[in-house]
Amino acid sequence: MGFRVLTLTVDNATLNDTGVQHLKKRLLSWNNLVLKGDYIHMRCCAHILNLIVSSELKEINCSILRIRIAVKYIRSSSSRFMKFKESVEK
Repeated sequence: MGFRVLTLTVDNATLNDTGVQHLKKRLLSWNNLVLKGDYIHMRCCAHILNLIVSSELKEINCSILRIRIAVKYIRSSSSRFMKFKESVEK
């Protein structure tokens, strides 16, 4: 009794596309694929989510850096700091 493969879960590396296609051809020739391998290549949801979060964190880091620069600019002069405080109170 042989084994049957439904899916392979891999990350999004380009090399995986080639490897999965090669493996799919081999498994098809041995008749070891479920549903003729239509669903063999599944991308890892955790990896995709990690890529999305990492991308957004880069944007947030840019915003935080801009805020820090603005705060440093305001605090570097007592007159600017006083004007800022007045604006906040208004």
